[in-house]
Amino acid sequence: MQIRRWVLGVILFGCLTPAPASADGMFATFIGSAMSERTYGLSIAAMGRETIGFEFDLGFTPDFFAQTDPDTKNNLLTVMGNLIVGVPIGAVRPYAVGGIGIIRSRITGVSDIIDVNRNDFGVDFGAGIMGFFSDSVGIRGEFRYFRSLEDQVGGFPDFDLSKFDFWLESVGLVFRF
Repeated sequence: MQIRRWVLGVILFGCLTPAPASADGMFATFIGSAMSERTYGLSIAAMGRETIGFEFDLGFTPDFFAQTDPDTKNNLLTVMGNLIVGVPIGAVRPYAVGGIGIIRSRITGVSDIIDVNRNDFGVDFGAGIMGFFSDSVGIRGEFRYFRSLEDQVGGFPDFDLSKFDFWLESVGLVFRF
């Protein structure tokens, strides 16, 4: 009788003890192409070992817009917060990503006539795959679509999809911690 209580107590204790949380923290650097221009960036993600997580993504394209004047400088910066969903299959993890953030475009020229500095809300979504060589180092490749949102009525959040959009293809290193 005493042994049954002891075994029942151990089983009950085992069932009530929380399992240790397991999550992947990931830091990735990438290089890619947006509108045939080189893009650099990084992302930081926290993802459960199973499927779902969140990502902060930052991308910078030094010469995004076509240049007709060599003295014109331009760039594009994207800062996005995303939901990331991926399924680990051994050392490989295909994933989908999507979210919202800021798309900042800047064009300046030698004269004071050209000075465009614009911040727009934007959305992004895409898919990719990560493959790990070890527990903590791997590579990733992805395709991601960006589109800016336009505020149609000043001061009111009546958003409509604007005409500014682009695709980003990238590859990079992933560090898992």
